[in-house]
Amino acid sequence: MTLTSLNIPENPQHLAEWLEELICSEKLSQAAVQWEVLADAPSDSAPLSLAELAGSHLLEIDENGLKSLPEEDLRRLMSHPEAILELQEHILAECPEYWQRWLGGPRASTASDAAWTRIEAQLDQRPAAKPPVETRGGSSSRIWSVMGTVLAIAACLLIGIWVIQPPAKPTGWGFNEPGVLESARSEDELLDTLADATHAWFNKRPQNREELALRLKQFDAGCQKLLAAELAPLQPKTHESVDAICQKTRDEIAGYLAQLSEGGDPSAIRNAADQTVTTLEETLRQLKQPS
Repeated sequence: MTLTSLNIPENPQHLAEWLEELICSEKLSQAAVQWEVLADAPSDSAPLSLAELAGSHLLEIDENGLKSLPEEDLRRLMSHPEAILELQEHILAECPEYWQRWLGGPRASTASDAAWTRIEAQLDQRPAAKPPVETRGGSSSRIWSVMGTVLAIAACLLIGIWVIQPPAKPTGWGFNEPGVLESARSEDELLDTLADATHAWFNKRPQNREELALRLKQFDAGCQKLLAAELAPLQPKTHESVDAICQKTRDEIAGYLAQLSEGGDPSAIRNAADQTVTTLEETLRQLKQPS
């Protein structure tokens, strides 16, 4: 059996492309655990998030792939499984144009669609991560987690079967929350549901440039999903109005992302985004038929 983690290209110039292909495959969860086991990071070190490891490069990663990261940062990302799985979730949710070459592009093949369906199924099954608990000796419970993984790997190698816990699917929010666009049975109920989903923007307050860019892109992905949805309970005229305000919101978000990329003040941009989202929410509620 070949261990994915041992196939890392020796040539640094090929590392980014190899990792991109792996992120867009079903083998990532397997490789992530292997890298954690083989990493020489201190056992009591806290896992780092995607924002902490590559947040300042996230817009460049969306637009130009992992070659935006220096080799040292790429290898640091590989040593933090939760972060690299978070990047896979981000790419799966938003499907940036650059990454469509791995995802199959607008004309994705049946095989590509099937592979991503299997990845989504894996994401659905992964249990929520547990925070590390300090032991009496001062070491994190992550030691035991890694030791358990090592033992599982050894057992699987003995019987020739690879058993791996699949990665977790992030909880969707806003228009990306499962069932939001399909659950309503009347026009007013759907408009209320959409307005409530819009307000979810305020449930988490980004504290820096990277977090704000990520949340804006997540909200924009939800707007794309809304624009592509059938929204059967809506009358044609109401549907047109929803599409119009949703597209206006997307246009404004694109402007905010451009401002962030050019070094704009995150606090001012967040305030402007708050107003954009509030306008969207109010418009959706005003579209309801008078009682």
